[in-house]
Amino acid sequence: MPDLHFTKGHGTGNDFVFFADPDGLIDLTPAQIAAIADRHFGVGGDGVIRAVRSKNLAAGAASLAEDDAAEWFMDYHNADGSLSEMCGNGIRVFAKFLIQNELATLGQGETLPIG
Repeated sequence: MPDLHFTKGHGTGNDFVFFADPDGLIDLTPAQIAAIADRHFGVGGDGVIRAVRSKNLAAGAASLAEDDAAEWFMDYHNADGSLSEMCGNGIRVFAKFLIQNELATLGQGETLPIG
């Protein structure tokens, strides 16, 4: 498994492991994701979320077709390693992760489009 610099985030009772992969070069297997999310032997979390620039991921490119301002794609995997299309609590903490890590900026009253 590659070395990952990660952040653990919590939102409305759920916890997630986040890592930035702007260029989409880190492709973890479902087993690796499950190992990270394991609460006894890993970091632990309800899911693992990778921040990828939308243009660098096929699913993200589809999001750009819908909203060309969606610079970042939330690549979300459940704790068992399976891919999930969306996580409401995860998206809240994802936006905070992007802002705190200076990957995105958000002015007062602005929205942050995410793929």
